[in-house]
Amino acid sequence: MNASAVELTEQTHRRGGGRLGRKALRSAPIASFPTLVRKIPVYQMVPDEAVELIHEESLKILEEVGCEFRDDGAIELWKAAGADVRETRVRIDRALLMELVSKVPSEFTLHARNPERTVRVGGKNSIFVPMYGAPYVRDLDNNRRYGTLADLNNFHKMAYMAPALHSSSSVICEPMEIAVPKRHLHIIHSALKHSDKPFMGIVTSKERAEDTMAMAGIVFGEEFVRDNPVLVAITNCNSPLVWDATMIDAMRVYASHNQPLILAPFALCGASTSASAVGAVAQVNAEALAGVALTQLIRPGSPQLYGQFMVTVDMKTGAPMGGTPEAAQMMYLMGALARKYRLPWRTSGFHVGSKLNDAQAGYEIEHAHACRDPIGRQLHLAFRRMAGSRAHLRLFEIRHRLRAACRLVQICRRAVLRRFQGSDGGDPRGRAAGPFPRHPAHARTFRVRLLHALDHGLQFLRTVERRRGEGPRHARPRESAQHARRLRGAEAR
Repeated sequence: MNASAVELTEQTHRRGGGRLGRKALRSAPIASFPTLVRKIPVYQMVPDEAVELIHEESLKILEEVGCEFRDDGAIELWKAAGADVRETRVRIDRALLMELVSKVPSEFTLHARNPERTVRVGGKNSIFVPMYGAPYVRDLDNNRRYGTLADLNNFHKMAYMAPALHSSSSVICEPMEIAVPKRHLHIIHSALKHSDKPFMGIVTSKERAEDTMAMAGIVFGEEFVRDNPVLVAITNCNSPLVWDATMIDAMRVYASHNQPLILAPFALCGASTSASAVGAVAQVNAEALAGVALTQLIRPGSPQLYGQFMVTVDMKTGAPMGGTPEAAQMMYLMGALARKYRLPWRTSGFHVGSKLNDAQAGYEIEHAHACRDPIGRQLHLAFRRMAGSRAHLRLFEIRHRLRAACRLVQICRRAVLRRFQGSDGGDPRGRAAGPFPRHPAHARTFRVRLLHALDHGLQFLRTVERRRGEGPRHARPRESAQHARRLRGAEAR
């Protein structure tokens, strides 16, 4: 056999894996999804009239109560713009406010070190960014501990390798072993070294923001970063209605360089805002609009992002709670307001109360991202008081709640039937999986009773829904009161 035949045979029969396969895989270019363009309708949780009512309440807050700007430079800018300034309290006329907000572009390009990773922000575009600011990490040994610089490096590498992520963020976790005065340098260095995607800036002081821009200038060029967005920084308003000097210093540095900021009030709803979901949204919207307007005083036309961070508070302990239905509802309301103002919008997914990656976390994430039916009635009660259409919205709410309950019961019934597929009520080995009874006779009895209870509950819910849809038929006042008491009891059950 000649040499060419031997070479051909070796090429034909060589395995695809092994050392050469791994080398080829490592040397292959890293795939990355382009900017996602939404082609599906947005979820409109409330009608446009309700969004307009919230907008009006936010304007009233800024006109009558005002917002504090605890920075002398910001106060001078507001005085020059014609706002009503009394010490650090600024009351902003609605015409002035909306004129400034309208200067923000609805879309902008966020440049990456690798031009192939450049993304478009705003409009119908969606990008995904890793989380920001975790003090703890959970390692592969299931130990919860403080983050380190090595952890941060790994997170930036994974963000770079993940095709679905469009940015490497910056403070995915805090490198706690690095001294605070120079920690930001290591964070930005890691983001720039281990990823060529867009990143996020540091906002904890004016000097650190300037250092971030200097490091970006080394990579992109000082002339380029003076006018082209290459990073995004996040600033938080201290609810209620306070923009402090630290955040304003960072806003001044980044906005003057035409770098976008996320103006995201940090609200613990029920503690730093009212307990009403609608009232909390009205306040947070006022705070965000005030921050957006200030950036346009610093540099008109600079790109900015409208944002929020809203979690509810446990009324018994005062602890913040993630993954609640109210947080998802408020997120949808803020999205509707962002569309009204034609502003790019940043929101948070994955706000969960679970401490592990478990079923509870998945359920709470589904709440935040789907939220198909109105859950909880505080939101609708507030809109009824504002709009005056109490009876119509009450009927709308009850029908949706009953339909959701019917679907839940049907899902539970199918789950029970799948769990007890055998004639003996258990698996082929005679045992029911999970917390169900293990003895065949006990499992059979449990199945019958559970299905009976589910069928009875489903029939009851459908009856209440049918009677609720019919409504009272010319009932006398006493009969109407009795009917109302029966319905309240049904709702409670």
